[in-house]
Amino acid sequence: MHPLALPEDDPVLSIIGLCHTLDSLAADVYGTIAASCEDDGLRTFWHEMADEETAHARLWERIYRTGKTQRLPPIFDDPQAVKDSLRRVMERVRATYDQWGSGTAVSHPFALACRLELSMLHPAFATLFYFARVTLDTDFYTPYETHLNRFIEALNTHSRATPELELLGETMQRLWRDNRVLTHCATHDELTGLLNRRGFWLLARQLAFFSQRNGTNIGVLMLDIDDFRLVNERHGHPVGDRVLKKVAATLQGRLRRSDILGRYGGEEFVAFFPAIHAAGLSTVAEELRSGVEQVETDGIRVTVSIGAAQQVIRMDPEAELTALIARADALLYAAKHAGKNQFRVEAVAG
Repeated sequence: MHPLALPEDDPVLSIIGLCHTLDSLAADVYGTIAASCEDDGLRTFWHEMADEETAHARLWERIYRTGKTQRLPPIFDDPQAVKDSLRRVMERVRATYDQWGSGTAVSHPFALACRLELSMLHPAFATLFYFARVTLDTDFYTPYETHLNRFIEALNTHSRATPELELLGETMQRLWRDNRVLTHCATHDELTGLLNRRGFWLLARQLAFFSQRNGTNIGVLMLDIDDFRLVNERHGHPVGDRVLKKVAATLQGRLRRSDILGRYGGEEFVAFFPAIHAAGLSTVAEELRSGVEQVETDGIRVTVSIGAAQQVIRMDPEAELTALIARADALLYAAKHAGKNQFRVEAVAG
C-alpha cells in the first residue's frame, strides 16, 4: 500500500498520512508474520489481522481524500508536536520490526505485535476518530475496538504469554478505554453532558469550514437562564444543578442531529446550526424559549433569554464564526435588558 503524501501546508492531512502509514506498516508486518508461521490456526489469525489493518488504512485514505477536496479545519492545538510524536512512534516500531527480522532482541511475534497495537493507541488516533465520527459520519471506533479485542484474545490464547505480555494486553485495553474517556472529558461538560466550550469550538469550527465550502447559511444562538443566581440562593446549588441539567436536556431535545449545543459557561448555552434557512432561526429560538418555559424542575420554572445571528461565511470561517457568536451574545443581552424570556434575532445578508 503506497504511503500518502504529507503536505507541509496542511498539518491535519499530514497527521492522517502518518496514521495511514502506521496501519499500512502493521498490515505488512502481520502479513510477514503469517508467511513465517507454521501453525495453521495462527497463520489464519495473522492473515486476518493483516486484512483488518489494510481496511483501517483504507478508512484513512477515505478521510484523506475528503481533506484533499475540502481543506480540513484545524483539529490539533499543536500539530507539529503531534507529527513529531507520531514519527518517533513509527521509528520505534520499525526498529522493533528490524530486530525481529534479524532474530535479535525481539523473538516473539506477539511482542512485535504489541508494539504495533500500542502505537495505534496514540492520542492523535482518538482525536481523529472523534472528528471523523462527528463531522464525517465515519466510524473508526468499532473496527479498531473489534480488532484490539481479537488481538488480546489471541494473545492470551495462543502466545503462551509471559506475565509481561499479559500485562501489555491489559494495558492496551485500559489505554483504549482511557483514551475514549479522556477525549470525551476534554470536550464535554460533566454536569449536563453537553459539549463544553472547548468541545463546542472544536466542532463548530470544523462545521463552519464545511459550511463555507457548501455556501450554506449558518446560525448561532446564545441562551442564558434568567435570574439563575436566585435559584441557587433560594434553593441551593444541588437544585440549581438539576435545573441546569433539565434545561440542557430540553434544549438538546428540540435540536436536529446535525445541530450542536454546548454549555458555554455557568448558565449560558450556545447552539450552532451548520445549515439553516434565513427565516428559520426565529422559529427555532421561539421553540427553545417556549420549551424551557414549560419545564418544571423540583417545582421550579425558569425562562431563558436568547440572542441569534446568522450569515453565510465568505472568507475566514474561524474569524467570522467568532464575530457571529459575539453578535449573538450582544443580542442576548439586548433581550435581557428588554425584559427577559424573549429573543432577539439579527439577520445578516449573505
